[in-house]
Amino acid sequence: RNIRFSEGQDLDIMQSVQIEEVMITDPVTICEDEPLAVLYRRFQETNLLGFPVVNSLGKLTGIVTLQDLEQVLRQDTVSLRTLNVDDIAVGNLVTVYPDEPIWTAIQKMAPRDLARLPVVSRDGKGILKGLVSRSEILRAYDVGIIRKQRGRLLNDQAVLRKAAYNDFSEFRMGAQAGAIGCQLKDLSLPRMINVVSYERDGIVHIPKGDTVFAASDIIMIFGRIKVLEETKEIFTGKKLRMNANGGESRKNT
Repeated sequence: RNIRFSEGQDLDIMQSVQIEEVMITDPVTICEDEPLAVLYRRFQETNLLGFPVVNSLGKLTGIVTLQDLEQVLRQDTVSLRTLNVDDIAVGNLVTVYPDEPIWTAIQKMAPRDLARLPVVSRDGKGILKGLVSRSEILRAYDVGIIRKQRGRLLNDQAVLRKAAYNDFSEFRMGAQAGAIGCQLKDLSLPRMINVVSYERDGIVHIPKGDTVFAASDIIMIFGRIKVLEETKEIFTGKKLRMNANGGESRKNT
């Protein structure tokens, strides 16, 4: 994305997001004592390029990649039935902890050109907690930007209230909310309202025109106090009000 983390502003952003906030919490793993035949099938079933290797207690013991398997299969004397995963897995891994900033992962991945890093528990037991890859780092950057923007809005909140009678409102979408399944651009929102962010599955996103809202989304809006409740009702009420491009108003049943 042409992001330069040497710039102080971007570095601060990546220090503000912890690894546990964006990591994959349920990565596909393989047990160290599985035969290579099982590993071969796992690659075919998932189309992934590598797996963390764990023991029966969930402790991380290595990483195995498709390239590791292919190198073994090129050897005429090797059979899938005679070797286990731990025979070809790579140990002595570079790892990170869940409570470290995402910047720590960047510092460890970049010099080694690593595509992903295992996340392990800090208690010394080495239990696999998740996986962080380049895509999670980009997601962390987006989260950091949102937080920075939200912080600026909150810092200016008192001034905005006094000058323009604005405020924030945060609410959760219920299961019967009329806006579920609708795009933001199709909702008939007051002109004095901005949708700042929405949180889904613990991840904060910046909404766009084609954002489709789902049940349990936590929505943050900002704008004139006098229309905050009206806007909240558009999202959470059963009666949906859409703009001219979004078609006729409908009612959930």
